[in-house]
Amino acid sequence: LKDDPAVEDAAQLIDDVISYIVENDFYVIDANGQRTRWGVWNPAEINGQVEWSDSRGVNSLEILAFLRAAIEYVADSSSVARFKDAYSELCNATNQYDRNTLNQKIVTPSDDNYSDDELAFFPFYTHLQSGGTSGVLPAPILASLERTFGIVAPIRSALWNTIYYASGGSRFTDVNAADIVWNLQTWPLELVDWPVQNSHRRDVW
Repeated sequence: LKDDPAVEDAAQLIDDVISYIVENDFYVIDANGQRTRWGVWNPAEINGQVEWSDSRGVNSLEILAFLRAAIEYVADSSSVARFKDAYSELCNATNQYDRNTLNQKIVTPSDDNYSDDELAFFPFYTHLQSGGTSGVLPAPILASLERTFGIVAPIRSALWNTIYYASGGSRFTDVNAADIVWNLQTWPLELVDWPVQNSHRRDVW
């Protein structure tokens, strides 16, 4: 894949998107000049506003995953230096985003939802794929994944189990492997064709 032109395009896209977020103080700023509803990773809000308390862990996990991917795959050295500085800033003694991730999985029944599991496991996978040749997760991220998997394992998700297995998770057993097979064999096939046109989207086309 290294000779595929799409690899260079993907790396440039990562550089553009993550640079935009970092330059805008860890916000996604929309065309109207206002931050979007969910594109928020700014420490003053994530750590300082009660409305973000439930999302503090998963948003911290997201932005650290974004930055690790950018550090790993972006070619421009000045961009990489900026991303490393941003990562260090978010994990310093004041912001502690790495520690925020430890408690990212919400277990309060009224606030637990499957979409947050998706928002967590994809960044876990991004962290895993951004570990260079070692493929090792940073200790706080691995601890977060261990805790999260301990909670969601009864769901028997093939994807969550596979990501956990790929990370070398200590709790993975033959039961979890069987759950992967069970989930893939019993997942219903969609009988409705839902047309989607994404040709206008640079990030997927």
